[in-house]
Amino acid sequence: MIALLAALICCAFVGGLRDVPAWSVAGRASLVEVGRAPVGDRSCSLRLVDEEGRALEAAVVRAFSVASGGEVQFAGEQRSDAEGKLELGGLVEGETWFLAYGEARARASTRVLLGERRCDLVLSLRPALALAVRVVDDAGQAVADADVSVVGPDPLPHQATSSSEGEALFDRLGPAPWQVSAVAPGYEPVQRTGIHPGPDPLELRLELLGDKDLMPNSGGGTKGGPAGGYNVARMRNVLKHAAEKFGWGKKKYARGQGAGLAF
Repeated sequence: MIALLAALICCAFVGGLRDVPAWSVAGRASLVEVGRAPVGDRSCSLRLVDEEGRALEAAVVRAFSVASGGEVQFAGEQRSDAEGKLELGGLVEGETWFLAYGEARARASTRVLLGERRCDLVLSLRPALALAVRVVDDAGQAVADADVSVVGPDPLPHQATSSSEGEALFDRLGPAPWQVSAVAPGYEPVQRTGIHPGPDPLELRLELLGDKDLMPNSGGGTKGGPAGGYNVARMRNVLKHAAEKFGWGKKKYARGQGAGLAF
């Protein structure tokens, strides 16, 4: 459910909210169909402030209700007044997520269970940071349609899908460090931690899954077991690094001498 909510916040609702200058890369947000929540009799008062507690005017809060069956539904939105305050009404009882956005501010979100008790929330929106990501394969070629996720201090991860150039842009991130991951069909998922913003896009390199393009070895597998094998792409990558390490093709050896690599 968290993954679905993370995708929802990247849908068409926020398509025009990219207001943080970043690298000139083409990333596209994940698009997810979302229904409208039924009108209820619950409400919530919110106050939006900056990192120093000052009121944020004209910030937007969007509400999403989670039905008993797990379906996520859009429940409404409001803008804050000069005092940073707003009221969201017509909400249904139960699990509700509030997501707040402000100009040049990182997204802030929180989860509440609406019931009989009064709902009063304060959300702090910090200055936004940006991160550009490029997803490539083991040969350095762009990987399109990879699911890229950035996890920071906000309860919901930020998600996007890589473009045809393997690029994705996140421009409403909170304070670093972040955990960045990518996954695509046919590839091993990759994850990097301790990531901070920098002048260049972060490159995530994906390797083919271990059982893809397996080639049988000459000796078979273990005794009484299935035949063994190796992954062509992965072995190519190993040999490439070995060549760089041992200087194959660069070092000269005396007659009868050489260098090899055993597995």
